[in-house]
Amino acid sequence: MATLTEYYRRGLTTNPKILESRFWSRVKIHPSCWEWVAGKHQGYGYIYWIGHHKRATHVSWFLHHGEWPPPDKILCHTCDNPSCVNPKHLFVGTRRENFLDCVAKGRNRGGGTRGDRNPNTKVSSQDVTQLCALYAMRPGTRRERAALWKQLAAIHNVTPNTIQQLASGKRRCRSH
Repeated sequence: MATLTEYYRRGLTTNPKILESRFWSRVKIHPSCWEWVAGKHQGYGYIYWIGHHKRATHVSWFLHHGEWPPPDKILCHTCDNPSCVNPKHLFVGTRRENFLDCVAKGRNRGGGTRGDRNPNTKVSSQDVTQLCALYAMRPGTRRERAALWKQLAAIHNVTPNTIQQLASGKRRCRSH
């Protein structure tokens, strides 16, 4: 059986003071952002409380505003730092508002643009056409083809599996 201290440490109590204590023990305050230094997923901080993982930004919002963010909304960052929990850097918005904020700040890296029009495209549609022609010829043995995919992957900065999938048509190049 867990001790009372262990019970509180694990976040299995509804006492907001315990939550606040656990929250602040995981925050490093910088001049601008308050950095979450504990558990993260895709850059966003998480804390375990009452049997659930809660976003650290939501806990920060709760501790500073006395209420949880609305369930149909999300918390957006003005600082664009996912691990920041400074409530002055958070605002309530919709997914669309967050996306438009992302686009306005130039952070969407091609968001939705496919094929050659996407600035992050690593293999052009012309190269994919050549790969398909090469795949149709079936050059050499299986081992030689694997070596060829590996060389082409290094040139395009992708994995050999990606090259093979593009060449075989299992992965499409969406150029329009």
